[in-house]
Amino acid sequence: MTSSNVPDPRDILWDNATMDLSDIKSRQSVISILLGLGILFWSAFVTMITNGVNKILPDDVIQNFSVLGNLIRSYLPVLIISIILCVLPIGLQSLGCTVIRMKSMSEVR
Repeated sequence: MTSSNVPDPRDILWDNATMDLSDIKSRQSVISILLGLGILFWSAFVTMITNGVNKILPDDVIQNFSVLGNLIRSYLPVLIISIILCVLPIGLQSLGCTVIRMKSMSEVR
């Protein structure tokens, strides 16, 4: 049996309160492995986004609109990755609440 300080009742995720600690630890391990793989393959993901934008905007389109085309080709991948990075904390928080099923919001954050 493990004991810890009791969180504030408003901080408790009551749907997750009955989860067994061993289940939470095993789910944390699986998610940690998946997130580690995501970190390893992040550069491949960024390359895929950049190459995808270059395939969508062929060179003849870029030559017709040289300045605008170059701006789009340069900044569209950055914009897409920035949007993904803005949404990522929301996704990680939902992983903590729904998949790992942590028992309090302070553990999730």
